[in-house]
Amino acid sequence: MTCLEDSSRPTILREEARDIRPFLPAATKRLIVASAIAFAAPIALAGTMAQEIPMNSSSIVVEYPSGEFATSLEAIEAAFVRLRSPQYAGRSAILSGQGQEGSGEHYRIVEVGFRDGIFTFRTPVADLVALAGSIGLDQSRIIVLDGGLKASIESGTPGELARFLDCVYRNAFGLRPFHGERDYAFGAEWDDSK
Repeated sequence: MTCLEDSSRPTILREEARDIRPFLPAATKRLIVASAIAFAAPIALAGTMAQEIPMNSSSIVVEYPSGEFATSLEAIEAAFVRLRSPQYAGRSAILSGQGQEGSGEHYRIVEVGFRDGIFTFRTPVADLVALAGSIGLDQSRIIVLDGGLKASIESGTPGELARFLDCVYRNAFGLRPFHGERDYAFGAEWDDSK
């Protein structure tokens, strides 16, 4: 944080502008821009007004909102159907939920890796077995690895995987729709860095 002082104005605190674009997956960049447009909110990326960031459309698996799906849950399920296609076996994907935190004061982006049936979280997620049980899954089918950093649902269908991830987004990470929206935003894209 930088403190700017001016005798004619009160002290202003602001974050230093940093170009974070190289570190964000394409679907996340598009979701940030879409949110800025939807709320007419200037979001600074490297000190400039947010603009459409070109992306490789072949890396996108699904996006919501896009007009293709009615809810983020439908988009997540479609992502798992597409990710299971035999031609994509062994590829990694980034599943990105974007919305507001439960309090509504902050935007939140939650990215979860997925490869060969295993979810990878950036921070440990507590009570993954209980979360799976809360959506009706047999708790014996969830496998938790690395202290909650990874999880898998044994023989999980695309619908079960989608309900599980939706539950994790909403309950473990407190993700909520943006003000005035029906659901949180979601994007899935191939992670070709792995």
